[in-house]
Parts: sequence; structure tokens; C-alpha cells
Amino acid sequence: MEDEGDGYALGLLVELRKLCTKIAEENHVYTSEVHRLLQQLVNPNLHGLDRDLSYRVIQKSAENYYGETLRTVSANANLSLGHAALDAAIKQDPKSHWMLLYPGGVARRYDPPGSEPPSDF
Repeated sequence: MEDEGDGYALGLLVELRKLCTKIAEENHVYTSEVHRLLQQLVNPNLHGLDRDLSYRVIQKSAENYYGETLRTVSANANLSLGHAALDAAIKQDPKSHWMLLYPGGVARRYDPPGSEPPSDF
């Protein structure tokens, strides 16, 4: 009788191990998917929306004229909305460097008063 109980417990342990392996494999898949989505979330690009909303207000680092993009705060369908969004960004955070971009380049740039002018301009 004792051997039957040990065999039954061993069978349960084998099933439990198979289930844990399956859970671990699925967890890896879900972990990869969550990581991919988080990377997309922090990406400053707009993932295809830039074709329709091509006027962007971006916050820049102070390193140089085309410094690192810190974040995109607005994406607009026309230049008038872009200017309004840039004005709002400047009013909200006047100590930051801002740019209004359009498909052909820079429509307007704001550097805080007293900041060094970009050296590569």
C-alpha cells in the first residue's frame, strides 16, 4: 500500500513539474510582450501617426541645435495648431528648450532667456 501512495505522489510531482514548466514558458512569452510594449511607450516617435499629424512640438536637451529629443508634447495636423501648442508648452515650462517641427524642418524654436545659443547653428 505504501508503494502505491509513493507512486501516486511521484505522479503528482511529475504533473506539477510539467505545469510549472508550461507556466514558465508562457511567462517568458508574456514578459517579452510587456517589454516590447513598454519600449514602444517610451519611444519619442509617434508610430505612424506622424503621416497625419506632422507638426510636432518637442522638448529638446540643451546640448546643441538638434540635441536629444526628450519628449513629444504635441502632434498637430496644421501649423496654426502647432504654434498654439508651442506657445502653451513655453508658458507651462519656460526654462526648457522647445521646437516646432514640420515635415520640412524647424518652423520655430524657443530657447530660455539667458541660455547659450546653439553652437552648431
